Amino acid sequence: MLNAIKKWIYVQFVHRFGQYWTEPAFIQSAALLQKMLGLARFNYFGIKILAGPVAYLDRMIISQREMNPLVTKACAQYLKDGGVFLDIGANHGVLSLLAAKNPLVTVFAFEPSSRELQRFFKNLQLNPCNNINILSYGLSDTEHYQELAIYSELNPGMNSLPELIHSKKIEVCHFTALPDLLSHAIFQKTRVCKIDVEGQELFVLHALKPLLHQLKNCVFIIEVTPSFLEKINLSASSIYDFFKSAGFQFQFGDKQKLFQWDEVFYHPDHVAPLEFMQ
Repeated sequence: MLNAIKKWIYVQFVHRFGQYWTEPAFIQSAALLQKMLGLARFNYFGIKILAGPVAYLDRMIISQREMNPLVTKACAQYLKDGGVFLDIGANHGVLSLLAAKNPLVTVFAFEPSSRELQRFFKNLQLNPCNNINILSYGLSDTEHYQELAIYSELNPGMNSLPELIHSKKIEVCHFTALPDLLSHAIFQKTRVCKIDVEGQELFVLHALKPLLHQLKNCVFIIEVTPSFLEKINLSASSIYDFFKSAGFQFQFGDKQKLFQWDEVFYHPDHVAPLEFMQ
């Protein structure tokens, strides 16, 4: 009963005032509501997820909007008969849990932030399954410990390097290269790899370069943020060039006028393009 009341309050609040989400009055009101009531449990496209009115991604859950339609459609298309889904930058685990609805799919989810991992594990408790593996690592091209800037709860998906975002909250996290964590057999079964790491995409990809011949049946969905890449002397073109050199094609193209976009890369000799209608 209490959860139903919280859900009703949050749905009404987001629907009525959600367009003012950048306004200080909205932020303060949302924070007060969430502090008083806590998170509510929502049914979201067949899974149960905790959400409140503060975070942008939580408000998408409350409003029942698709969080990342490219990833969910890729999982439906390429993982319908099973395989491995790599969720790199898993945040609260929503996309991992959606993919894991198919019992033939094995999920490897990577998330270094203890704040986000705490919510991920709570969401996992609401959706008992044995096909999700959560690894509390950040991914890079070498093994090391480094600082991670923990962004405001308004957008917990923006955690990144301190050079890329400003935050008073810093956490030292364990980073390593993906090939040091997973076997060749797992890479051979990988069909979808989502990388959303706020400017660190090329570090993850460079570690995978020697294994790309094993990943030609995999579709990569990469979040591209030019302004982040430029701060570390890289560019969006660097990501496109990386895949081009390995024989992969992109599906949508460089959208330099946008702050951020998702791109799909696939190997045309092994995989059909994503069937996606905007």
